[in-house]
Amino acid sequence: MQTGFHRWMGMVVLSMVCSGGLRAQQSGEAKLLYWSPERRLSFDDFGGRRKTGDTIFIYRNAKPDVHRLGTISTAIDVHVKKERKRTTFTIRAVMNANASWIRAEGDSITLRHEQGHFDITEIYTRVMRREMRKARSHKDSETIYEAVLAAESAEHAQYDAANTFENGGITRAWSDQIARRLKALAPYNNPKLVHAWDK
Repeated sequence: MQTGFHRWMGMVVLSMVCSGGLRAQQSGEAKLLYWSPERRLSFDDFGGRRKTGDTIFIYRNAKPDVHRLGTISTAIDVHVKKERKRTTFTIRAVMNANASWIRAEGDSITLRHEQGHFDITEIYTRVMRREMRKARSHKDSETIYEAVLAAESAEHAQYDAANTFENGGITRAWSDQIARRLKALAPYNNPKLVHAWDK
């Protein structure tokens, strides 16, 4: 299961490097981990605690059928810096480790499933970078941001429906599709984008 949080900020925030190449930033209650091609998620990256309402049972024939085994809180993190006749966007996929959890330690099926969500967030982060190149104003960039978030949210819902615990957390078809899309969007790996406008 994936939950999102908004990260559109008009400032630049410095971050520290964590073990294994994931970048982390402490922000109040949040521990932010930035997506990295060099490192997959581990159980240590899920520091959140589930709340009573986080485990949901769906009853069919008076028996519990489905329940949440974990959740990952991700976002497309957009930092905007305006200078004289120049706007710089830094756009990255981020996970809030303190709002993400896996119910059972060692549940590699749920870990694979949540990694898929993080990879989908990275796909849409690259889509966001590609689409932001077309922006001609701050208003354009906000419209693009909302459209990409809507598409990302719809895909997370499709992913959850198609990739359950019973089929290993992520199907081969979804795994291959995610890998192909990440490769196709590789030209948009650079998180920084500079526009020659500040309006």
